[in-house]
Amino acid sequence: MKAESQVSKRQPDVILMDIEMPGMDGIPGLTRIKSKFPHVNVLMLTVFDDDNSVISAIQAGATGDPLKKEVYEGGAPMNCWKVNGKFCKCYLMANMHRSLSHEFGIRHPPKCTYLASNIQEKLTTMIRVLIYEDNSTLRGALEILIEGSEGFMIVGAFGDALDVENQVEKLSPDVILMDISMPGQSGIEAVKKLQARFAHVEVLMVTVFDDDESVFEALKGGATGYLLKKTPPAEIISAIRQVYEGGSPMSPSIARRVLLSFQPEKETPEMASLTQRERHILGLLAQGLSYKLVASEALISVETVRTHIKRIYEKLQVHSVTEALAQYRH
Repeated sequence: MKAESQVSKRQPDVILMDIEMPGMDGIPGLTRIKSKFPHVNVLMLTVFDDDNSVISAIQAGATGDPLKKEVYEGGAPMNCWKVNGKFCKCYLMANMHRSLSHEFGIRHPPKCTYLASNIQEKLTTMIRVLIYEDNSTLRGALEILIEGSEGFMIVGAFGDALDVENQVEKLSPDVILMDISMPGQSGIEAVKKLQARFAHVEVLMVTVFDDDESVFEALKGGATGYLLKKTPPAEIISAIRQVYEGGSPMSPSIARRVLLSFQPEKETPEMASLTQRERHILGLLAQGLSYKLVASEALISVETVRTHIKRIYEKLQVHSVTEALAQYRH
């Protein structure tokens, strides 16, 4: 029988649930139970004490997570949960500000209080990530990757950015992963809107577009990082942390484009082979001067001008002044 059916039939106040059970992982089961029966308190009873297990259970809706060995050793004896003929939790880790121990006058065992405080601290220091990606497969993969990485939590994932301002206001993310091409509104348009209202939120573009226009429009719009979708998973996680800590991570090819945009264009080997005099003459021709005026300006004869131009043609491997000037101006 499915867990939801059992809960519907028995109508418990509190559920004690293991994480590993035959045919069902307790955390997905917990998620389904809490979606249908949000009023039921679920106490995870397990041997797993790693951060991922504990935090995943809390995020799924658990309101407690004592270790089996502590229950067996008397750290949280069963009789301390029984109040008014019903079992109630006294071991809280998730809803710290709504402790039932106050309601029923039950005191937490010292170990419980320590663990609750420890998990609360971890939850408050986790990086909150919001995803905008119209490809459902990739969106799901990013969710699994981020949720499975220590120190991160997904606060939302959407296939478009049409309601991006309201969603960001409601979900309070630290970092947003933003695609560019999405239905209704592009990621670049969304970034510009967020920059106006939520400048403190970091936006990391994750896209297939590597053209200059997309890169520079996104960065000028307010994005603080730019990754291509072919980026390995470990590097995506590293980039989220970097941008959260004030960095500007970019895929190597994107970083090169950005750097080159600040550098003067390099001369071709052919242009570099011209002498100073040949450059001067080419510059005069670029101003629209005739051979006669070039000769007058350079204080040489027209024949000498023609000789220099012939050498320029040979070095640039061109056959006309127009072709020579095209290379000069490039």
